Amino acid sequence: MRGLLDRAGIPIPEGRSFAPEERDAGAAWFSELGALTVVKPAFSQAGAGISRNVGDAAAFDAAWKAAVAHRGEVVGADPAVVVERQHSGVDLRVFVVGEELVAATARVPLYRLGDGRRTVRELVSEAAQHRDAHPRLGEHPHDALAHAQQTGLSLDEVSEHNRPYLLGQDVAAPAGGVTVDVTGVLGNALQTLAVDAVWAVPGCKAASVDILAQGIDDADDAVVLDVDTRAGISVHHFPWVGRRRHVAEAIIRQMVSVSRA
Repeated sequence: MRGLLDRAGIPIPEGRSFAPEERDAGAAWFSELGALTVVKPAFSQAGAGISRNVGDAAAFDAAWKAAVAHRGEVVGADPAVVVERQHSGVDLRVFVVGEELVAATARVPLYRLGDGRRTVRELVSEAAQHRDAHPRLGEHPHDALAHAQQTGLSLDEVSEHNRPYLLGQDVAAPAGGVTVDVTGVLGNALQTLAVDAVWAVPGCKAASVDILAQGIDDADDAVVLDVDTRAGISVHHFPWVGRRRHVAEAIIRQMVSVSRA
């Protein structure tokens, strides 16, 4: 996938792919990068085997083993391990059908906005209950209260109006991540980038695109992390915040249109 995107001029993180037995070559490339790194299977299901913030030899060794152990077992899936420079930014998952962007979701850590009336403890409790009741996120238990205590939040103080209180450590669902629908506000340049990434894959008519961007209004310094033709669509049907997007309907319409052509 990296090769296809690169040849199409799609911006991707600096990185290389290695066969599972090329651990030493991967370690040498990691040292050459000299930066925080992401080590991941070329094909991963539900984010399994992806290690971020890899910064030293011991962490790389553990990350490599995790990537090899969690390679996708789907027939025809790329078995390689990818070692690439880590980028910061807003984590976006965009779904494209044909030439149309049909859904876009930002993945962020669990949070709650202060209202100037309730205590931080009450906000934490409400956020945890809301997340636990979610049909997708509730499958990944997260102790929001413990996180708030560990980060030093004053639980019994009245919350500050409009202050965001972070209650998770990562955007991944197992680490307390949540999803926010941004379909209606995603910038045109990012929409174009997502469509171009899908069309860089020969024969691909529908797929999700993972993008790291500096914001949701432009594509400056944005990089495409992956194009996944097997991605689940429930993240768009059931966002934690925002309007649900009916990706399945868009896929069916595309199938009917192609069948009539």
